[in-house]
Amino acid sequence: MDCIELKLPSTRTISSIFSSDKYIVIGDNKGRVHATRLDYLNNEITENCSINAENDFKVCNNNIRSITCSENAYFAASSIGEIVKVDKNGSVYKRRRIKYPINILNCTNNKLISGGDEGQIYVWDVNNFNQNKHIIKCHECQDTITSLNMIDDNILLSSSLGGNLYKHDLRTGKLLSQSNELVDDDIVNVFSCDDYTESVVCCGLKNLYLYDLSNIKSLSTKYGLESRRKKKMDIEINTAVFDYDVAFIGTENCFVYCVEFSPTYKVRSVYEFIDMGSISIINTSIESEYIFLGNYIRNTIKIIKKSNFINSQSKKLKFNKIIRVDNFYNGFD
Repeated sequence: MDCIELKLPSTRTISSIFSSDKYIVIGDNKGRVHATRLDYLNNEITENCSINAENDFKVCNNNIRSITCSENAYFAASSIGEIVKVDKNGSVYKRRRIKYPINILNCTNNKLISGGDEGQIYVWDVNNFNQNKHIIKCHECQDTITSLNMIDDNILLSSSLGGNLYKHDLRTGKLLSQSNELVDDDIVNVFSCDDYTESVVCCGLKNLYLYDLSNIKSLSTKYGLESRRKKKMDIEINTAVFDYDVAFIGTENCFVYCVEFSPTYKVRSVYEFIDMGSISIINTSIESEYIFLGNYIRNTIKIIKKSNFINSQSKKLKFNKIIRVDNFYNGFD
């Protein structure tokens, strides 16, 4: 199994990742966005080979907390409450300032949704982002928004640091329902809707939580993760991403869990990335065949095929093939 490390220049620190079937887009702590094509992953990779960034441009002067893409543009959110729309050539289209810092962006079905540090949720029309302000302001939540998930054109699910799950009407911005606080957990950092069972899966610091989409007020089921090591150890979840019927979960202690959604929510496989340390961010897209694991401290991104996680036994992995990203700062300023 080929496990690849994408090694970035030490002058910048990774702060966000977005991936599609063709690109990986990286935001850093200095307000730069770097887009690199994934074509090289289909080629023969040798030890310490190098690639060039497809695009590199500066969008702001602050930490980029979240990146998402529409068909024709990137959207980057900064730590000072600014959303920047940039075309694929690096030209800044429009900046939108919001009063509060933005924690997360989501772009689905021509709608751009932002979640803020103080519970604000705004909905924007992607096609009219240049001319109009937000089209809907949703009911404010109680804490920092940690995830956003559009179920369809009318329903939005969001989660917050306080462990709450919210269901919003995107047509009016009204709050339809709200869960009770999650017991013995501090945060819900990502969630998804299972199309087969119409359930909502929430990922907390320690456990997975299952809600019924039609009634999110009451917790349906709770699932705990266990270490595969001989010695028991605490599992602290940092990040998670959902893909069809599985969840890929990254932890503080270098484990990646592949968890099957239905019917039993069974842990399919566990990988220990022994040379990586804490897994700060994990990203993929439905179209992509790869999982991307980011480490803020070491400034590296690990790349592994999704197919290697499914129906396989637990393994310890070392990344022997390293790709250096060169010419990262020759782009737009």
